[in-house]
Formats: sequence, structure tokens, C-alpha cells
Amino acid sequence: MSDSLIKALQEAGVNNLQLFPAILRDLKKGIVRTDYKVVNVVGKIKAADLEKSEYIDMGGTGLIAVGFKNLVIDKSKTYGFLLFRLAESITDIVIHESVKNILEKFNFKYLRYLPCDNN
Repeated sequence: MSDSLIKALQEAGVNNLQLFPAILRDLKKGIVRTDYKVVNVVGKIKAADLEKSEYIDMGGTGLIAVGFKNLVIDKSKTYGFLLFRLAESITDIVIHESVKNILEKFNFKYLRYLPCDNN
């Protein structure tokens, strides 16, 4: 993640990121960038309401590899986290709408937001 994206997330109240230095090099162009970090989102939370969501459970366990067509989040299971990795689909990162609203003000390229329902 870029330093500017990390700063925006932190300004939005996200406090569960592990940050590690990164160096990006384009050897052909001779470009070196140090304004990015390797980021680990700490905490995966089992917060999907599987009874109300539409999904395909590719792994058959209800965890790790669930593909959601329509995700419904059980807000009572998010423990107040503003950003977290979804335990049912670990490639998905869930953010609170307040974080999304702040990120949209910065016009970051390549961020994609998909709505989900709360119960």
C-alpha cells in the first residue's frame, strides 16, 4: 500500500495494520520508490451471516474460500473493527462505510468498493 493510502486509513481510525518497509524497483527505467509498505491486515473475523448471504462454499467448510454473490455482515460480530479480513473469504477485506467515505475523498485509483448488507 502507498504511504498516502495508509495515512488515510489511519486518519479514518483504522488501527489494525502491521506495516513493513518496502522498496519498489523498476530496473528497466531505473526507478526506485520507498513510499510504499507491505501491509498485513491483523485479524480475520467470522462476520458473514451465511443464512442471509448468497454464496458458493468452494471449500465446503464455510471458511476461507466462500465466494459471495451477496454478502450480509452480522454487525454484532465485527467487534467494532473498521477494517478486517473476512474469515469466510480471506481474500476479502471488509471496511466500515465511514472508512469508505474518507477514502473516496482522496480519489485513490484502483480501489473498488462492493456494498454488503448489515443486520
